[in-house]
Amino acid sequence: MRARLHTTTTLTLALALVTLPLACSGGASDSTTPPPPAQVGAVQGSVKDTSGAGVSAAGVTLSATGQSGLSASTGADGSFSFTQVPVGAWTATVTPPTGFSAGPQATAAVAVVAGQTATVNLTLAQTGGTPQSGNVGVSVADFSFTPASLTIAAGSTVTWKNDGQVTHTATADGTEFDSGNLASGASFAHTFNTKGTFKYHCAIHASMTGTITVQ
Repeated sequence: MRARLHTTTTLTLALALVTLPLACSGGASDSTTPPPPAQVGAVQGSVKDTSGAGVSAAGVTLSATGQSGLSASTGADGSFSFTQVPVGAWTATVTPPTGFSAGPQATAAVAVVAGQTATVNLTLAQTGGTPQSGNVGVSVADFSFTPASLTIAAGSTVTWKNDGQVTHTATADGTEFDSGNLASGASFAHTFNTKGTFKYHCAIHASMTGTITVQ
C-alpha cells in the first residue's frame, strides 16, 4: 500500500513540473505584440518670387504647438521638403534671403496626415532693383491678391486672373480701373501709364486689398 502511494505521488509531482514550463512559455508569447507604427507624414513645396521664379537659399521652418521646430533651405529651383513630420497642424514660414522681403504669402498653414505628403507654396517679394515690366500677372484666389504688392515700370500692363471658385473684382480705390465681376477663370488687364501708387480692393470682399506702385 505504501509503495503504491509513493508511486502515485511521484507521478503527480512529475506532471506538475512538466506543466509549469508550458504555462510560462505560453504567457511569454502573448507579450510579443509589435508597437503601433509612427504617425508621421511629409511636407514639400516651393518658394517663388512674384514673377513665379524659384527663390534659392530661402530658409523654411515648420512649427507646431508641442513639437520641435523643423528647418530647411530651398534649392536652386526654390523647392524644399521635410520627411518624418509628426501628424498635426503645422505652420510653414519662409525667411527671405538678400534681395527679398516677406509678405502675406510668406506663411501658410499645413495639415500633416499620416502616410501622406502635404504641399505648400510660399511667395516672396523682390526688394529694390528694376521694377517689373511688360505684362505682369496677379492671381485672385483664396480671398487674396497674389502678389498683394507689386512694383512695375510705367507702361506695363497688369492682368488679374481669378484662379479660385468665387467671384471677385479688382477695383481701384480711386477711379483708375474696375474689372467688374470676375467669375472663376476670367481675367482683366489694365495698362499703367502714369507713375504713382494705386491701391485697390475687391468690391465683393472688402478684406481683399492690393497695391500697384508704378515707377
